[in-house]
Formats: sequence, C-alpha cells, structure tokens
Amino acid sequence: MQRLKSLDPGARREDLTRTAELRRHGWSDQHIADTVGLVALNLLTGSFNLVAGLEPAPAEQSTKEKHDHVG
Repeated sequence: MQRLKSLDPGARREDLTRTAELRRHGWSDQHIADTVGLVALNLLTGSFNLVAGLEPAPAEQSTKEKHDHVG
C-alpha cells in the first residue's frame, strides 16, 4: 500500500512540505541528502543480509571474545 502511495502526485507535495520543515529546523540540503542516503543504505544492507541469510553476532558476545575465538 505504501508503494502505491509513493506513485501518487500528492505524495511529492508532502515530501516537499517535510523538506521545508526540516530546513526551518536548521537542516541543510546536505544534511537532508546525507540522512536519506544513510537510511537507503541501511535498508539495502538489511535486505541483502536477509536474502543472503546473514545474521548479526549475538549481542552478549563482546569484542574481546570475538577476537579470542578467531585464531
């Protein structure tokens, strides 16, 4: 449903309104573009990991434990 909404010409107007609001809060175009890029990269990385079957290491495993088990 969200995908169909993005094809709506009115959705573009909403995006422009949100961008203008961010600018009023002091965000530059560079900050907005960087944030959009980072979110897109995270979504792409998450999708790739899902398709590839990759999972993050367990949260309780510390960095020291990871290095101890490597070699």
